[in-house]
Order: sequence, then structure tokens, then C-alpha cells
Amino acid sequence: RYTVLNLLMISRCAMDAKTMENVLSIYNASPSYKAKAAGFKNMQEIVDITGRNVMTLRNWSDYQPRLYDTILLGCKYSRTLNVDIVASFKDNIDKYDYSPSKQAVSVGFDSFAEVARISNKCSMTLRLWAKEQKQLYLILLLGCMKQKVMAKQ
Repeated sequence: RYTVLNLLMISRCAMDAKTMENVLSIYNASPSYKAKAAGFKNMQEIVDITGRNVMTLRNWSDYQPRLYDTILLGCKYSRTLNVDIVASFKDNIDKYDYSPSKQAVSVGFDSFAEVARISNKCSMTLRLWAKEQKQLYLILLLGCMKQKVMAKQ
């Protein structure tokens, strides 16, 4: 039986992990350029997936680049992954609706602190997102998981 982490590791995406890593390493690139390099037509697609406005995404890109890159990865892989993988991921999160810590562990992280470390976001904000902005939180978890996978490769 595959865990979510195993499924993410074996999934085939249009852009391989090394190429995506190269895109994200372009620190001076605009958020729009990074989005286009990751395969999106424009920033509006990321706005539609995350539910956040363009200005928020631009601010994240300027002031919290690691968070923006994680969100971009999550958007990319939520779009390209097998629907069953994303559904499995979402089911694990829904199962532990009351506990972000258990959600993180259930999808393959060592702890909730690991999610905070990878995303560079404080745990209080992540807990708030887990309760009130589930779609954004799901995207963030997917992005963190993909970064974890890329670090292992």
C-alpha cells in the first residue's frame, strides 16, 4: 500500500523536480515569471487555485519567497498529480479536521513543525489556515511535500 509520500515520489509530471528547482532558484525573477516558468499562463491561475489575491501573492514573492515558492509548487502539483493522489491527500487532511498536527503526520511529515520549517510560516498562521482556509492549506501541504521529496532526490 502506497503512502501519499510514495505516490508523490513516483508520480510523473510534465516538469521534473530538477527543472522546477531551477525555476524556484531564480531569486530575482518576478512572481509572474516564476508562475509562467512553472507552466501557468499567468498569475490569475494561481489566484484561482489559492483563493488569494494577486497583491498577496506578489508580497509573498517579495517578502516571503520560500512561502511563495512552496505555494507555487503546491499549485503546480495539485494540477498535474493524479486526481486520486490529491483526493487521498485531502481525505487524510479531512479525517483529522480538528488537529493540524495530526493532519501533517497523516500525510507523511515527521511533525507539524516540519511543515512550518519548510514553508517558513509560523505555526499559528498555519493552524489558522488549516481551520479557515482549507484549500490554501492543502496547496501549501502539497508544496511542502514536494519540497521534501525534491530534497530526498
